[in-house]
Amino acid sequence: GGLWCNRTWDGIMCWDDTPASTTERQSCPHYIHGFKTSNFAVKTCTEEGVWYFNSKINKTWTDYSSCVQEFSSNFQDHLDRVNSITTFGYGASLVSLSAAIIIMISCRRFHYKSNILHINLFLAFCFRSIFALMRIYLFTYGYAMSIDMEEKGGLLIFKPGSHWQCRLLFTLFHYGIAVSQSWIFIEGLYLQMLFYRTLMTQQRGIKLYIIFGWSK
Repeated sequence: GGLWCNRTWDGIMCWDDTPASTTERQSCPHYIHGFKTSNFAVKTCTEEGVWYFNSKINKTWTDYSSCVQEFSSNFQDHLDRVNSITTFGYGASLVSLSAAIIIMISCRRFHYKSNILHINLFLAFCFRSIFALMRIYLFTYGYAMSIDMEEKGGLLIFKPGSHWQCRLLFTLFHYGIAVSQSWIFIEGLYLQMLFYRTLMTQQRGIKLYIIFGWSK
């Protein structure tokens, strides 16, 4: 007998049937990066037998505040410095590689098969740098794009939807990582073929190398 809150999934964890006027708690999940697993998430079943509803965000509420690790100001300053160094590194790489590509394309004396592979390698790293910089500047607090989040009652929450822009950005970012590593392998493979099978390499050209390098 008595009132119970029905078991529910809050988007992060599953909560069992809970008696009314009861506060249930569970260990913070280990599969959420940055959560402190030694602390507890809390969800309240009201005396009416329904889960506590937060009117500020217009949905039932689970308190994960104790799960989030608070960073000291010194640690945040360190993260800001790392972010600045990363931005400078990717920016310098993008500028220097773009200049190298322009020089190699504009000068006819550089129009060799091996240099075409070098250009593709540089393009792959430019591609990676562009989407890495976009990820840094378009994400809010490193969690999601600003268009996918909104603030209600002082809380940042995800908007409902497919979030296809975020998915596309991350897909292209990881594709950039994959092809940049792939082109390092292609460069090494081509050099190996030059050393040991020079005639075969000259006859077959570099089309297969280019196709393989960008197909990752």
